[in-house]
Amino acid sequence: MPRIKKKENLLRNPYFRICLVISSILLVIAVFTFIILLSYKILFSNNPRFNLKKVSVNSSGYWNGRSRDIMKTLKLKRGKTNIFAVSLKELRNTLKEGEMYTIENVEIYRMLPDTLKFNIFERIPKAILYNKKSNLIIDRNGILINRKYCININKNLPVITGFVLKEPDFSAKSYKNNKIPFGEKLSQLSPALALISLVDTDYPEFNIKLINLYDPNSLIVYMAGPKKRKIIKVLLPFKHSATSLLTVAQLTKETNKLKKKLEELRELYSYLKNRRKEVAEINLMFDEQAILK
Repeated sequence: MPRIKKKENLLRNPYFRICLVISSILLVIAVFTFIILLSYKILFSNNPRFNLKKVSVNSSGYWNGRSRDIMKTLKLKRGKTNIFAVSLKELRNTLKEGEMYTIENVEIYRMLPDTLKFNIFERIPKAILYNKKSNLIIDRNGILINRKYCININKNLPVITGFVLKEPDFSAKSYKNNKIPFGEKLSQLSPALALISLVDTDYPEFNIKLINLYDPNSLIVYMAGPKKRKIIKVLLPFKHSATSLLTVAQLTKETNKLKKKLEELRELYSYLKNRRKEVAEINLMFDEQAILK
């Protein structure tokens, strides 16, 4: 009798009844989840009908049509890899971190019954580092990429020099197998990228050949002259440092100053087009005046 009363009292306990209901619900959910996973494996990830037969790769540059390279990088095998057994997120991350970081983004789709489709968006080169033959390229964000694996670059792409590429931290993931820090953002090049961005958007008449970051108070720029027949040297004010990076506020301030100087340079170019004697250097380091040589 005492045992029966204990059981009756236990069943009447509201906390026990709540726990019992919750446990029953969790058990049902666990069984239901197991059934779903088992069904998924049987119907999809373990179904040979969905084994990979075709890889489609679309891009506007280097990676277009390179299905074999994509399969090799992702370790996909025709007839063996099941398209439902692979994680599209993991495939995407592997591509963005592989082949010297030339892929900015990628969309991956399963196309039933046996195809994986890749839409690749490549990083657009904005400048070459050190010299025209260099394999070191940066995009608009200053991400360092390998020229060998990127979209064909414009022959008129500007060169950035006058800086030192820091030694990589070999403990970092991105430097695992590389002496050159591909995939890293080179923030020390932000002054040069600010100039390139302004020219691309607002001053397309300027054809920049080289930007030298040697002087911490200026950008030493070599560009086509007003008559396009000669390369001239232009000194533009821009405070920067190789040892300390610019803050967002500092970069904005210097960029606004730079824009005003480019307006002055535009007016000066219009004047020099009608001048017989060509100039070799334009110094815009001083307020409201230009020194021509």
